[in-house]
Amino acid sequence: MLFAVLEAERLADAGAVASYCVVRAAERHAVDPYAVAVHWLAKLLSVQRARRAVAAMQEGDRGA
Repeated sequence: MLFAVLEAERLADAGAVASYCVVRAAERHAVDPYAVAVHWLAKLLSVQRARRAVAAMQEGDRGA
């Protein structure tokens, strides 16, 4: 599953549409596309939360 998610990320970084990335990676690694989509989305959300937390900390540093 991890390899399929990484494959989907690689395709997305190359500019492919997200749904294509998920289906292509799932086919290539013989896993369920819905599972790939869920894992990828969870990873993206955690990355976004981390970026927001860092931005908030940096904003706090600027205000101090």
